[in-house]
Amino acid sequence: MSKGTLSTPKGKPIHNVRSSLENEETSERTIGSLRTYDELKAPVVKHSNEKAQTIKDYEGHDDHAIMSGKKRPYSDVEKENVPQEQASKRRVAQRTFDNRNTPTVQTLHYTDIPVATHDTSEVSTILRKARRSKAHASDIKEPRHTRIDDLPCELLVEVMWMYLLDAWLSGVSGTRLWATISLVCKGWRALVQNTPKLWSNIPVDTTSLTLLEAALTCSEATPLCLCGPLTGPNMEKKLELISRASSRIETLEIMTNAIDQLEKLEWDAAIGMPALKELFIKIPWCGAGMDSPSLSRFRSQQLTRLHLQEFTFQSFAPLLHDSITDLSLTGRYISLTPGELLHALAKTPQLRRLHATVRNLGVVVADGPLRQVKLAKLEELHLEIGSADDAMVLEYLDMPNINSAEVTIWKPWEDEDIPQVMASVAPLINRLTATGRGRLAQFGTLGPNVLSMRIFDPETMEKTQKPIVDLRFILWDQCISVAQMAEYLAPALGCVEDLVVEDGSYQSQAVTNWYDLFELMAQVETVCVYGNGIRTMPWGFVRCRPGETTYRPIFPGVESVTLDSIDFKLECPDCPATYLGHLISSFECRGNGNNCKDLTIHDGMNIHALGIDQLREFVEDVRWQASVSQTDLQRLES
Repeated sequence: MSKGTLSTPKGKPIHNVRSSLENEETSERTIGSLRTYDELKAPVVKHSNEKAQTIKDYEGHDDHAIMSGKKRPYSDVEKENVPQEQASKRRVAQRTFDNRNTPTVQTLHYTDIPVATHDTSEVSTILRKARRSKAHASDIKEPRHTRIDDLPCELLVEVMWMYLLDAWLSGVSGTRLWATISLVCKGWRALVQNTPKLWSNIPVDTTSLTLLEAALTCSEATPLCLCGPLTGPNMEKKLELISRASSRIETLEIMTNAIDQLEKLEWDAAIGMPALKELFIKIPWCGAGMDSPSLSRFRSQQLTRLHLQEFTFQSFAPLLHDSITDLSLTGRYISLTPGELLHALAKTPQLRRLHATVRNLGVVVADGPLRQVKLAKLEELHLEIGSADDAMVLEYLDMPNINSAEVTIWKPWEDEDIPQVMASVAPLINRLTATGRGRLAQFGTLGPNVLSMRIFDPETMEKTQKPIVDLRFILWDQCISVAQMAEYLAPALGCVEDLVVEDGSYQSQAVTNWYDLFELMAQVETVCVYGNGIRTMPWGFVRCRPGETTYRPIFPGVESVTLDSIDFKLECPDCPATYLGHLISSFECRGNGNNCKDLTIHDGMNIHALGIDQLREFVEDVRWQASVSQTDLQRLES
C-alpha cells in the first residue's frame, strides 16, 4: 500500500484526472487518513475485506483539558468504533462519494498513476505534482502537540509575566490578579508561588491585607512596583507592610486624600528609599500649601522620574537630584514661583522632560534675583503660566536641544500684562519653527474659552504624533488672544504651508483678528476647514475691511482646499450673503492670482450641482459629496 495522498489543486479526487491519461489503467484503494476536527464529525467508512467501522462524532476538549494539555480519552463506545489503522496511519485522504457503496456513504480513495511509456509534458507535470503531494503527506504524519506541562519553565514564566503586567495596567484588582493563573492547576500554583518576579507589581488599594503580605513575601528580594490610591480597609496595616519593604521599592505611584497617611510610611528618613527610580504622588488641592508634608523619606540617588501634584517647593526640595531626567511639578493651587522653579532646575541639570505649573499666588516669595539655568539635555517642555512674571521664567532658561514646547497661558490678572506674556513666549515658539520645521498648523477651540494653536513638523509627526508647538489660551477672549498671536508670532506663522482649522466655538467678533492672522501666512499651499471652523473666514479667501470696497486675498499661494461638513448657507454677521456666495466671489475677486487647482467638499450641507458648476468656473478640479438629509434619503428610496 502506498503511503501518501494525492489531490488536485482544486481539491477534487485524483481519479478525476484520468481523462488526461488515455489508455492508462488506474486502481483505487482506500487508505486511512489524518482527520481534522471537522472530518472527525463526519461518518467515515473504511473499505476493506473486514466489516466497515464508523467513527462517531468527536466532541472537543473542555477548557480544563486544553489548559492542562491533556486530551480527553475516548469513551468505551468510541474505542470499539475506532479503526485499527487510525492509531498507526495519520495521513491525508480525499473524501468522495462512491457508487459502489450506499449513496449516503463517503469513502476515502487513493489513486495510483502508472508511469507512461511515452514522455509528454502533461504526464510529467502530473507526476511532479504527485511526488510533491506524497512528500507533503509523509512530512505531516503525526502532528507535534506540545503539552503546556512540557513548556520550559522560563518560557511559561514570561507568558505569565506578560499576562500579569497587562492585567495590572488594565486595572484588574489584586485579588483577581494572581488567582486567575494560580487556580488553573497545582503545577501553575506552585510555579507562581515560587517565582518572585510574578509578585513584583502590586495594586495597593485592591489587594487584600493577607494577599499583600503574601505578595511581599513571595517577591523575596525582587524590586517592587506599588501603585494605587491609599484608600480601602486595613490601609494603616498595609502601610506598615510597605514600610518594611521600602528598601526594594523601585516604583511608587500613590494618591491620598489624607496627607497624614504619608507620615505613616515609617522608615529611616536618612536612608530614604535606595532603590527608588520612579515616584508619583498626588494629594488633594485642599492639602496643598505650607502644611504639605516633607518628602525627604522618599529620597533616592537613583531617582529618574519625579511627578508630584499639589506639593510646595519646601516639600519636594530634598528629593531633587542630578539623576532625575523626567520632572513634573503641577497643581491647580500649587504655590511655585519662578524663582523656586529655577532653583529646582539648577539641581536637575540632566532633565529631558519638564512639566511645571508656575503660578505666583503670593503664598511663597522667592528669595534673591533670578539666575540663568542651562538645561543642555532638555527635549520636551510643558509650562503652565498665568501672569507676565510667570512667563519671564522662559527668559532664564537656556535650552539648546529643545524639540517641542507646550505652553498653557491662563488669562493674566491684568490686561496690560498680555503683551508681556506673549513677548516672553514668542521667542521660544519662533525658534522651534525656524528652518522650515513648522510647516503644518492646526487651529481650534478646545472649549468655549480655550483657544489652541498647534504647529507640527511633518518629518517627525508620523513618528512622534506630537506637535513641536502647542499653545493653549485658557479663559481668554478670542478677540484679544488672536490679535496677540498675530502680532508676536509672525515669524512662526510665516513658515506654515499647510493649515487646518478645526470645528469648534468661534466668536464672530474675532473674525477681523482671524483674518489678521491669516494674512501673515503667505506660504500656505493647502487649507482644510472643518465645520464651524469656517466662521474664521466667512468671506472666503479674501477679506474686506469694514467701510472698504476692495478685497484683499488671503493665502495667495493656496493650491488645494478641503471643506468638510460645511454649511454653505451660513450667513456672515456683517453681510447677508451665504458662505457659498462669498466663496464664489472670493475666487472671482482673486482673478488671475487664483492658484487654487483642487477643491474637495466632504459632507457639504446646502450645496447642489448648480453651485458646484459655478465653482468649477474658477477651480480646475472640484470634487464634492453632499450631505444627504433624512428627507432626501426617503425621497431617493421611494
